[in-house]
Amino acid sequence: MIWLLIGYMWLFIHRPFEIWPVFGTIRLERTYMILTILYWLTTRPALPSRNRLHLYMALFILAILASWLASPYQQRGTAAMENYLKYAVFYALVVTSVRNVKGLRTILVGHLCVIALYMAHTLREYFCGNVWYAQGIMRMRSLGSTFSDCNDFAGLVVIGLPFAWVLWYEWTDRWKRGLLLGYLAMSGYCIILTASRMGACGFGLAVGMAAVASPKRWRLVAIFPLLFAVLWAVLPAKHQQRYLTIFGGTYEAAGQGTVTGQRFRVGGLERGLELFDQRPLLGFGPQATGQVVGTGMMPHNLYGQLLGELGIAGAVAFGLMVLGVGQNAFEARRMARQQGAEDDLLPYRTVVAMAAAYVLLLFMGWGFNFLLWHVWLWYGGFQVVALCCLKMQAESSHAIADSELGMTVDVAETAWV
Repeated sequence: MIWLLIGYMWLFIHRPFEIWPVFGTIRLERTYMILTILYWLTTRPALPSRNRLHLYMALFILAILASWLASPYQQRGTAAMENYLKYAVFYALVVTSVRNVKGLRTILVGHLCVIALYMAHTLREYFCGNVWYAQGIMRMRSLGSTFSDCNDFAGLVVIGLPFAWVLWYEWTDRWKRGLLLGYLAMSGYCIILTASRMGACGFGLAVGMAAVASPKRWRLVAIFPLLFAVLWAVLPAKHQQRYLTIFGGTYEAAGQGTVTGQRFRVGGLERGLELFDQRPLLGFGPQATGQVVGTGMMPHNLYGQLLGELGIAGAVAFGLMVLGVGQNAFEARRMARQQGAEDDLLPYRTVVAMAAAYVLLLFMGWGFNFLLWHVWLWYGGFQVVALCCLKMQAESSHAIADSELGMTVDVAETAWV
């Protein structure tokens, strides 16, 4: 079942049916998921472990559904609503099928391999001339349509980095760590080629968090300025000018006019607040921002999109979902400390890594339209499974300790006799 889930992740992210039209005629993704569900029913799926995220994610899905039903632009959000329900189905399959540490490790490696394959294919197409000219520079765009936007592709690459961090401590062989270093290098190279400003910032934050979590944190942090200087020196001048707009200001791009900096993202938040004032409870519905403002463009700001499209109901449910991920991370830390082996527990590192992925999403959300992405549910499901595995490890260690204590008592009583 886990291999079927990995196969679906590849279909959803790589999307071969959008690259090669022959696969689209047979509705490959839908057919595959139907067959996966039928097989899942034969495996006698276990009930999901108790976790606060089940309720919080259900509330968020209900908020999206209510907003869509009440929206004056319902047709605009129909596809997004259907897709989010598909994400919820995948979430349910994950939390009822991955039942142990071995399964957790397999699905983490599978997800990392899917993103690596996707990046490698995109790089190949880039060097074959499949590029996008925007803001006066040549930018990498991904294959298919779901993540074809440069920013979306960069964001997808960034949020895959916590998986590499988990496996770095799991894989101690040199060749495996060499593969992870290659994955990290390919990730950074792809992000540079997309010229995504928030993607670059997210990559820097991800690497920084990983360095701080390392026992060699000061050594790693000390070399950051040198690496940044080398990277900046090899960047083309137009890319340098674009990245400088992160700190404000504008620059002139040939044939593109004036390219703005963060003001564009602030404008997305302002538009979202204007829509929120008009329909504060449920907003205008998913994916309705572009049609309401008349530009056809999304706000490029997660928080403006959240308030404008889902209103206060969606904002509260979204906040609870993020809160639940944080609570799971704190609970995992407490349990790992009780076992006294934080660095040796894959489930603990996975819980923390999924919380870190949420941090990256929230950070990059200042410049991206991440609201209805699959990762909120998928990564939440991975965290639920990891926390369940951590609880099982804790119960197992307690049972062993109780057994050893019982044996000690029996020996003592025999000696007294």
